[in-house]
Amino acid sequence: MKKLIMIFTVLILNSYIVNSQDYWEIIDTPPGIDLHSIDVNSNGDMFIGVGLSTGGGVLRNLNNLNTWDTSLYFNNDVIGKIYIDKYNNVFAASDHLYYSDNNGDSWTQIYFEQGFGITSILRNSDNLIFFGKWGGIFKYDSIGSNWVQVLSLGNTEVVNAIIEDTITGSLYAGTTKYTGNGGGIYQSEDGGNIWEHIGLINQNVSSLALNSSGDLFAGTRNFIGGVFVLPAGSDVWTNLNNIELVTSIVINSENSIYIGCSNLDGYTGGVRQSVNNGQTWEIINTGMGDKDIENLKIGADGHLFAVAYNSPIPLFKSVNSTLPITPQPSNYPENFSAHNIELQWTDPEEGILPHAYLILMSDISFEAIKTPVDNVAILDGHKAKNITYGVEKCVFSNLAPGTEYYFRIFPYTYNSYSINYKNEEEAIQTMKRTKE
Repeated sequence: MKKLIMIFTVLILNSYIVNSQDYWEIIDTPPGIDLHSIDVNSNGDMFIGVGLSTGGGVLRNLNNLNTWDTSLYFNNDVIGKIYIDKYNNVFAASDHLYYSDNNGDSWTQIYFEQGFGITSILRNSDNLIFFGKWGGIFKYDSIGSNWVQVLSLGNTEVVNAIIEDTITGSLYAGTTKYTGNGGGIYQSEDGGNIWEHIGLINQNVSSLALNSSGDLFAGTRNFIGGVFVLPAGSDVWTNLNNIELVTSIVINSENSIYIGCSNLDGYTGGVRQSVNNGQTWEIINTGMGDKDIENLKIGADGHLFAVAYNSPIPLFKSVNSTLPITPQPSNYPENFSAHNIELQWTDPEEGILPHAYLILMSDISFEAIKTPVDNVAILDGHKAKNITYGVEKCVFSNLAPGTEYYFRIFPYTYNSYSINYKNEEEAIQTMKRTKE
């Protein structure tokens, strides 16, 4: 366990850059909404927790449409936390905790205690459920079992964040203590049963995030706080940015860091980005302005969502994904020809190589074959084949006898959220007539 905790401050030139194009677009929400939290499932469905001005509950937006429906209504209560686990199960919290395993169509109450509300939720790799609130952390082995308090704190200390290092299984919690000394970061290495304080006492920790190297980042909203990092394997906390009131922190799969900032007490609000592990930061407020950003979320496709408090426009989404687009392949294959119903070619070996090829067929003409559109997948079928780079051939079967068939081939690269075809009009094509 980590015993010696030290804090060093790094003097950083925070040379902020302002983008010339809008980074953010507005997501329309019901007028006068009191928005507190957002999460997005792997299908892009958005769930937001709302407060008293709209009655309290959860609103749902399916498939990025402009329509919100009431998924959960709870009169005179504030849903201050929304959390979606890896199975797309949805948790919604006030001093109640609700759970939905059918995308918000119905809900089950799994916890209630009158008093201060739940402020953080986690379902770890072992499917154990944790929530933090004023006074400590509670653990739930499975839906339908009993809650057990695993970390007891005073009633003036609130648990704002709980996260897991999915490589080591370690759990981390960030807290704020509002009277006397305390708060900071706690760690558990045994599945959440025993917790140890590992630093940042009195730092008003608002949020936590881990990068792919296991470096632990903490956002704080002290006047001398900002962003701290505990590098993997180290017990020394380093201050990376001490000029922000940081309310939230998220990191994408490319290790770009995003922090939401409050504009209270004369500070500049909005969102900051760092692409070098927190050494420098860039303001990304265009299209948003100086807002009190209290909640950030990165969707499965890399888009960034931001919740603004005390604003007539409370919800924003990044215009583009925070993840890079895969490059277009440099070359078409060579020697593309038809042999009976088998097509063969030679893969390129230079430039940006394709991950696969899309071969399209028509029995009318080359012009009848539509050029594929980036980011739109075409599944295998009678007139379409996706062939992995390196195979160099494919077969179209069950064709009509004595018929001319036309073929075009399109190399492409792809990842989990984008497809980039080489789709210029001069795509390689060939024709073959089947035997009578």
